[in-house]
Amino acid sequence: MSIVLTLLADDKRFIVASKSHNEKYGKPETPSDLKQHKIVSLTGLEVWDFKASQGVNSIKTPNYLRMDNGEAVRDACIQGCGITLTATWCSYPYLESDELVQIVLD
Repeated sequence: MSIVLTLLADDKRFIVASKSHNEKYGKPETPSDLKQHKIVSLTGLEVWDFKASQGVNSIKTPNYLRMDNGEAVRDACIQGCGITLTATWCSYPYLESDELVQIVLD
């Protein structure tokens, strides 16, 4: 038996929150700031990696809410439950409609 794998698309991920969450709690400015925020995590993605000048900076995020479905995680963030790391395919329409806002960290 042989298996053939074909890459269909890149799965880029980015950090998002709702406007109401950012207004109430403020936006994190650095990866370390995430430890002070409510994080909605997808099961298995509790550690977020960031490129840094000296390699990779891994942050174990505090789980305020954890789910095993990316769309449920996204919907919780739209409702203001916290910040999440999401896939482009899952959240792009909600960024376009301003229901979610991308958070860029230094």
